[in-house]
Amino acid sequence: MLKDYMSNKYIFSSPIKKDQFILFIEFMLERGHNEYEEALKILFNRSRLPSLNDDNMIEQAIPKSINDANRKIKNKNYYISNALCFLDISKMLCNDIQGKIDFIDTLENDNIYIYNYHYLFRCLYFDSIELLRIFEENILNIESQFTLWKASFQHTLTIYQFLKQTIFGQQSFHSNIGREIDMSILVIRQMIELRIRRAIGLLGLFNKEDDSVEPLRMDIILDAINVVINKYNNIINLSVPIHNLKRIYSWANIFTHSGIKAFSWLPIKCCFI
Repeated sequence: MLKDYMSNKYIFSSPIKKDQFILFIEFMLERGHNEYEEALKILFNRSRLPSLNDDNMIEQAIPKSINDANRKIKNKNYYISNALCFLDISKMLCNDIQGKIDFIDTLENDNIYIYNYHYLFRCLYFDSIELLRIFEENILNIESQFTLWKASFQHTLTIYQFLKQTIFGQQSFHSNIGREIDMSILVIRQMIELRIRRAIGLLGLFNKEDDSVEPLRMDIILDAINVVINKYNNIINLSVPIHNLKRIYSWANIFTHSGIKAFSWLPIKCCFI
């Protein structure tokens, strides 16, 4: 099971050459995704994988609290939805890149395009194996055949490196070239909060006693918006349902306050819903 997928030499190559990267994309499109899907059917004991819309996928794959995360890791649907999310994201990226092969052929071997996408696919690839490992351990209650390991928390040094990268750019004398996918969760959280606060014109509460502005918690704002939408659902239409925004915002808070890492496909999914 997953013989070719697990032994793909190109994903382990670092740095990867342009031709190797193209071969990896072709492998994933021709065999890699299919092999992973067949492994999922065996592990999940299903004749076929279900189809989930974005709403169901977000609800099942993204925990809104630590307690919710602890409940989800004991639920088979959590692993199914995350596996489907990985496949959706990986297929989307591979198809997009395949459409740019003529452009990639013009690049140098050490081009930043190759480096960035190779790093991203390494994260997706390793997380896809990590997902199967914790499924076997938490649901099947067996010693996993998959031995990859992932750090559970964001290291403070990489946060500092990310800080310098946002200031100086990815390629400079003062920053590190390495990417940190999980740090994008901080941006997701701020993006939701600022856009909603500015949309309704409510940035905080004014305290007349000391002429200060006090914060108003986002969960209160989101609950209030939900009440209004339920009352006027025939005239209010959001591109992303409010319950999804609330779940994503709560999930982003987990990383913000604890540094607990997420599967690398989740920030990408949030970016494209």
